[in-house]
Amino acid sequence: MTREEARRYLGRPRALESKIRTKETALGELRASLLPSGIRYDTDKVQTTPEDKLARVMAEIDRLEREIAELKLEQARAIADIEGVISTLHYEQSQEAMTRFYILRQKVADIAEYMHYDIRTVQLYLQKGIDEMIS
Repeated sequence: MTREEARRYLGRPRALESKIRTKETALGELRASLLPSGIRYDTDKVQTTPEDKLARVMAEIDRLEREIAELKLEQARAIADIEGVISTLHYEQSQEAMTRFYILRQKVADIAEYMHYDIRTVQLYLQKGIDEMIS
């Protein structure tokens, strides 16, 4: 495993969180489209054949809800897997820094303040942890 692959592996929960947020936004928009919205003035006035939009939108909502649930489950598994890998590291400071950065998604400055180290030292512990993972 290279350093870049290790970072990508450790960043999986964040990437999944981004996908979840995107799908939840789309889900919210679909749900809002079901609300009575009145007349729309931003489109051309063209008379069309009525179609059953409700069934189509509800099916899309159902699909998105299932995808979000699957992504959340995948994210939970990724976090558990990463926690297991982090717990095998030899340096306790690296374990603490990596858990706070990759699992709890804290900023390096906040981790440094919590651990009573400067930012550069926390970055060093994060790097040591990644180096130990790839060795």
